Amino acid sequence: MSFWNNNHPTLQDKYNILWNKYVPSCGRCYKDEAEALRLVSGVGYQLYNNGCWFGTGNYHVKEYVSQNICSVADDFMHMLDYLYNQSEKYREHHPSNDQTDEEKEYELEKAMEWVVESAWENLADEDDKKELRKRERKKNAEKRKIAVVAKNEERAIKKRKREAVRAEQQEEKKLRKLYKIHAGKRFRHKKGSTTSAIEQLRNTRVQLGLTGMHALSEVENIVKKAAPAKLEVSPPPLVDVTKLSPAMAKYAEFMVPDPEVVASPPVKTNKFTPTVSAMEFCQYQMWQRWGRGPMPSWFMTDDAKARDIMSHYKEVEQYYN
Repeated sequence: MSFWNNNHPTLQDKYNILWNKYVPSCGRCYKDEAEALRLVSGVGYQLYNNGCWFGTGNYHVKEYVSQNICSVADDFMHMLDYLYNQSEKYREHHPSNDQTDEEKEYELEKAMEWVVESAWENLADEDDKKELRKRERKKNAEKRKIAVVAKNEERAIKKRKREAVRAEQQEEKKLRKLYKIHAGKRFRHKKGSTTSAIEQLRNTRVQLGLTGMHALSEVENIVKKAAPAKLEVSPPPLVDVTKLSPAMAKYAEFMVPDPEVVASPPVKTNKFTPTVSAMEFCQYQMWQRWGRGPMPSWFMTDDAKARDIMSHYKEVEQYYN
């Protein structure tokens, strides 16, 4: 971060306000503090833009010395001019003066900070300070906005993680039930296994009728596809009395449904509710249809479900169809 890149962390706004107000587009400044700011910035331009530190014809340093300016940048500017006028022999005997680009940039930024602070103290009026407060409020508002966006994004990420964990828990619960139905026993996670319980359940293969072995995670979709489709029964057609023979017309009143009865059919009471679930009933139908594989374990262990199959098979079939 630097004045050259327009992103100095603390003094960039002061520098911009001073430059726009007290440094003309061409020529010298009326105040020494502003002129020091202009000339030190010129040295920065030579360094960052042209890669020149002690270049031939260092205009900004010569201007600073010729105007006899007195500022906090004196040591920096006079040292540049002094080292520029030294012979090659002097630099050979003083290799420490051959600075790296990083060291030059550090010295330049420090000199710029001193010049900006001094110029602000001596030149800034109430309008400048008001403009500075306005810019600071705008920056703080942007920082708060960025913080709110970051916080909302963090909350959204946490919410997605919670939903993913909840969905995985529900899936594991469903797979455990399917495992108990097909294996006839509860699932137990293998000790010392690096695979999670839900991964073991997903990859567990079970016999599913004549279709062969399938992963437990695919059983539900296969059962749904194999389930019989619901049949839609259309109502009987109405009888046109005018087309009946005289002998049949006498009985037409018994053949035409009562509109009131059709509009409001009687409410059924004592509706049969099976104990066996839709998936279990479908599993029994598949076993009964294909005749391969073990009988569903619940049929041998749950008397209520077995009674539904043995005594109320039609009612169960009608309930789920």
